[in-house]
Parts: sequence; C-alpha cells; structure tokens
Amino acid sequence: MRKTPFAALLLAVLIPLGCFASETITTLTVGTHNSRDSLTVFGTIVFMEPDSSGQFTLLLNPNAEIQAMFFRTEDDSITAHFERTSGDTIVVAQPTTPAFARPRVLSFELAIPQRVDDSLIMLDRGNRWYPVLPQGLTTAIVNVVCNPDLEVFSIGDKSTHGVSPLVMHEFMSKIPVYKIPLIVAKKHYYRSCSRAVAKHEITLNYFSITDSAAQAILDEATTAFEFYQDLLGEYHHKKLTILEVPSFEGTNIGTGILMIGSPTMNAIAAGQRESLTLTIASQWFGAGVFCDFSGRGFWFMSLSFSHYLRLLYEGRFLDSAAFSAKINDNLAAYRKIAGNELDTPIIDIVRPDSREKGIIIYSKGPWLFHQFADCIGAVGMTAFARKLYSEFSGKVVSIEQLIEMMSVVDRNCAERLRTDLGGVGL
Repeated sequence: MRKTPFAALLLAVLIPLGCFASETITTLTVGTHNSRDSLTVFGTIVFMEPDSSGQFTLLLNPNAEIQAMFFRTEDDSITAHFERTSGDTIVVAQPTTPAFARPRVLSFELAIPQRVDDSLIMLDRGNRWYPVLPQGLTTAIVNVVCNPDLEVFSIGDKSTHGVSPLVMHEFMSKIPVYKIPLIVAKKHYYRSCSRAVAKHEITLNYFSITDSAAQAILDEATTAFEFYQDLLGEYHHKKLTILEVPSFEGTNIGTGILMIGSPTMNAIAAGQRESLTLTIASQWFGAGVFCDFSGRGFWFMSLSFSHYLRLLYEGRFLDSAAFSAKINDNLAAYRKIAGNELDTPIIDIVRPDSREKGIIIYSKGPWLFHQFADCIGAVGMTAFARKLYSEFSGKVVSIEQLIEMMSVVDRNCAERLRTDLGGVGL
C-alpha cells in the first residue's frame, strides 16, 4: 500500500461504513510544521455510491499542488486519472477495476499555498483548501498536526493528543457537514471564556473587546442556546465555539463553530445582539438542518426561519398579541417595498445581492412563518419545528419537503404558505 509521511505518523480514523447518512466521508490530516509557505493536506474521500457519469467533480484551490492522487483498497492502490478542467474544478475518472468498485476511496496529498507563521490563518470552503464536493454533505474528520505553540479550531468536537514533539488536534462532527473551516492562531492570540450549558459548553474566543463585554456576550449566548435547545431539541455536539476573526464583517456559520468578524463582534459588545442570537439559532437550522443551496427557496428556509427563531427568542416573555405586534414591527421594512417594482417572490431569490432582497428575507420571511404558526397554533408550530429538526438534522431539506411536512400538519395552511411564497406584497 502506498505510504505518506502523515500516514506513517498517524493512523487515519477508521469509520464503520454505513453508519452515517451522508454519501461521502472526508478525512483530512493537515500539517503546519513542514513548510513556512504551505500547508500539507493528506486525506481521503470515501464515495459510498458510484457516480453514474463515471467521474467525480471536485473543487480545489487552483494554486494547490497535487502531489499524489490515487484510489485505494485495503490491499492495493491505483493512480487516479484527473483533469483540471477550469479554474478550481477537477474531474476525476472513476476506476473500472472491480476491486475498486464500492465504496470508492480516493486518497490525495496536497500542498496548499499559505504562510503558516502569520498570527492567524482562516480557511473555509471558499478557499478550496481541501477537495470540496460541489453538492451535498460529507461526514468529516480533521486531524491537524502542528507545533504546540499554535491553537487550532474547526468543525464539531475536539480532542488533543501529543505526538512528540508535535501536537495533534482531532475534530469530528457527529452529523454530516456542508463545509470544513480551519482556523490556526498563535497561542495567546485569543483571550477566552467558557460557560457550561447542561451537557454542553460554549466558549468565546476574542481579542478586540473587553473581558467584561465578553462575559456579557457569553451570558446572552448561553441564554439563547438554552432557549433554542428547549424549543427545538438536543444540540448535537459537546461544544459550541464562537471565534472572533479580523478578516471580514458579519458572521460565518459552521457546524459547531461560529466565526464573527471584529466589526460585528464590537457591535454585539455595544448591545446589538441580533446577529449573535441569529447565528446561534442557525446551529439548529442552517448548520444542523441544511437547506438545498441549488434549489428554490434556499434563503427563505435557511435565513428567514432563523430570523423567525431569533424573534421567538427576543419575544419569549411576550403574550401572543404582543409577539404578533413584534412580528408586525419587523415587517415594517418590507411594507415600504411591498408590491412595487423592487419586490420579488421570496422563493425566487437566488442570492441576496440587493438591499431589497435582504429586506424580503429578514422582514417578510419571518412574517410568513408566523402566518403558518398562527394557522396551526403555537403548540403545533413547536411540534412541527422539533419534528423537522429531528428528521432532517445532518441532512438537506428542500422547499417541497418542507411544505410536504407542513401539509401533514394542516394542508390548507401549507398551501396558503406555498401561494404566499410565490407572490409579492402581503
């Protein structure tokens, strides 16, 4: 069997095939210690089912050096034939040899250009730092081998092992994921504070805010986490990591990890908590239940519902009439464009690339969910949300599946929502 430096150093985690809902299993071992100019990435992708086209399409950083790529079984390996077709797209031909038929195990060794002596490295799906599957989810395991003066963050739950003189950080998600972020920082780059929440822990890592502000943010995060878990169901991981990053404004949501840009973190510290409680809600719907990115209604399902959950959290002490008033206050921004030439059906928004589309998503979308909740009753809505989370956690849900589940609760209410999704105005 072909050997690699990391394979010789570490045994890859063996996963009993068939235990997971995803069609692929991605295992990555990352080294930061061999070069100052690149990351070494060794990994495998297990394809549970062959592709009928006879090939796999992957997305990879066009500057990545592919040092090896091969299919393997327990006893043998053959070179993978691939072609860089354009930009970041790689097409890999499936082997025709019966021994490599199912599951197909694609192994690779990569050198990803990246200075590793910077104070902070942040890589995500968009950086294509590992072979990304264009569609669908993958069960993920990430091992990061580094010097002990570095801190590492990624998806799911973390364990750390000594591999003298280095350290290995292992990350594993209990549910399939859409993307695998990787953040590497010098020790003491971050200050941190943690809070236990039942069987879980929330840790906030920060650098630009005061310790007292961090404690206040952690208080809010803990309260929101408890609310969503009581409302929707048990959180899948032992820990939720909240990480301040300097490189962008806004938030970036991963499974078990939230990355918040410094400007947004400072706004949260100043009392603007909406983005914090919204992204925590997204751990259940957005990074727990995934929405079909290529299908209609993606933004309605992935963002409008999280905004509705945020409003539920903010209005948790209100009676039904006062909460309905809160929903109508949130609708005020949409009323200004309702039915005019800037309005568009929420189900047809492909990307929120205008102010008006953003308003439709965060202002009209939660109102539509509230209309459905009013139609079936608050108890029915809670039962529906819990069932949706239970059945689709770690899976992709489409708009048709969502409406079908709503129809089981009440067909008339579901059809009314379907009509509203395709219309403009109120």
